[in-house]
Amino acid sequence: MWEGGPQVFGIRRAASPLEPVNAGWDPRRTAEFSSALSQAPDQPALLNLVGGRLRELSNCQAVFFCMPRPTQTSYRAIHACGPLPLPDPPTAFEARGRLAKWLRTNAEPLVLADRPSVMRYLGEDERARLAALG
Repeated sequence: MWEGGPQVFGIRRAASPLEPVNAGWDPRRTAEFSSALSQAPDQPALLNLVGGRLRELSNCQAVFFCMPRPTQTSYRAIHACGPLPLPDPPTAFEARGRLAKWLRTNAEPLVLADRPSVMRYLGEDERARLAALG
């Protein structure tokens, strides 16, 4: 993840032991996924494909994609994959806040249930916004 780029986090209600998702690499599944990505007709379809794969790999209930607002002062949840809908109005996180900083610094999707230390690191306002998502 890069400054000003998309940020991704997943929500799973409880931690689960990490188990290998694939016992072995499956080139057929990789080719199918790659083909589906290249044929996605629009951004929502692309995000659904990526989010669905992230949900599968991380055993998450939902995956949320956040993009910077035009002012670059906050990230706004723009897409949800899974049974948890985007809230209305969309949830926003400060671009200089602890959640955005963690996502930029670690450059990986965040599965909240697997990282209780991150929840403790976040400010009370960010924890409340995440809790409201599911």
